[in-house]
Amino acid sequence: PPDCVFLNCGHAGTCYECSLDLWEKNGECYLCRNIIDKLLQIDLKIKLENNFFKVISATSMINDK
Repeated sequence: PPDCVFLNCGHAGTCYECSLDLWEKNGECYLCRNIIDKLLQIDLKIKLENNFFKVISATSMINDK
């Protein structure tokens, strides 16, 4: 299911595992080509007030170079 949101651009539409693969390969959003700073995995089953979703996990890339 498309349960992942890219930050800072806010685009979504891929599953968390595919988003991780995309991030590791080129680090860019597939829609706007902006650099991905973080990935948010959301719970699509729980919709909070004002159309907000519950965040399950937040992932940041650590650059070892």
